[in-house]
Amino acid sequence: MGYLQIAGRPLTYEELQKVKAYIKKHGIIQFVNLFRNFASVVSDSEKWGDETEHHIIHWDHEGEKAKLLINAGVFQDLFNEFHDKTNTKLQPEYGSWMLEAVPADPFSSLSLKSLSQLTAHFHNRRISVASFLSLFGNFSLSNVSSYPLLGVEDYAIQLPMLSRCIETAKGFPREQFTKEGIEPFEVCRRDSSPIKEETKTEDEKDVSFGLEENKYSQSLFTYDKAINPHPRFPTLSKMIRERRGEKVTITVPLFMDTKTPVQVASKTEPYPGYIYMDSMAFGMGCCCLQLTYQTRTVEHARYLHDQLLAISPIPVSYTHLRAHETRHDLVCRLLLEKKKKKKK
Repeated sequence: MGYLQIAGRPLTYEELQKVKAYIKKHGIIQFVNLFRNFASVVSDSEKWGDETEHHIIHWDHEGEKAKLLINAGVFQDLFNEFHDKTNTKLQPEYGSWMLEAVPADPFSSLSLKSLSQLTAHFHNRRISVASFLSLFGNFSLSNVSSYPLLGVEDYAIQLPMLSRCIETAKGFPREQFTKEGIEPFEVCRRDSSPIKEETKTEDEKDVSFGLEENKYSQSLFTYDKAINPHPRFPTLSKMIRERRGEKVTITVPLFMDTKTPVQVASKTEPYPGYIYMDSMAFGMGCCCLQLTYQTRTVEHARYLHDQLLAISPIPVSYTHLRAHETRHDLVCRLLLEKKKKKKK
């Protein structure tokens, strides 16, 4: 995912309407100019890489609860200082509880030998991220597509005291960090609360948040505070809603059998027989595996695209429990529906 640095204030939906024709026109002009300048370039070798997205989960063993950590981004910078050892970098994603892991350097070959090493790379990447998280408390990562409790009651938690723990860790000598862990973090790892209550600053007190604060999504289920705070993400959520003239509506048919209970329409379940979701978090908050390719030539890219177009539907058609097997169906429902026409 390309990640823009913050520069200025995002336009509102109304402001964007005044300049969108200009942006479209000059965007096309820039693309045409770039294509003309670089279409004939032949690269020395193919390069490619993958992106694996993770839910970061906080475990409260005493209370027997598992919640999404919505300030998971605090881990990113410190972990990335060790990319030369882990061969992995972390990047932000739409959900503030999500971290995207990518290779520190792209793979430079599509040979069978290179592909055969991919499973080991996935394994080592997961181990290095999981080990790092465990230094700071009862945290783990999950690659399951959709977190089962997303949008269910009190599904998320924010631990502001982690920021101070991370800052303290940055002062430790680099040689104290190992793949297995480091002793100075034993106190953090024991109880997930490295700072005692009486020593917390005002910013580190327990954070409460609720659905009434949802000015961007207006969701009945997911928290706006669980959206990555970078302006790109809450602005996207708000503009999608404003363009549609209403908040997001996603309906996925239930798998019906003799044990499926009969639903009655209600505020939170307005479509009996369907799973109802009302925010971008239900699509953009799904984890997935993504691949990016840089081919030698434009012709090579076209050939690869055509092959993937035929192959890709096959591995996503293994089950028949519901009508949609990938998050792409949900993301399309989030982004492509136009504003409804006003009734006469």
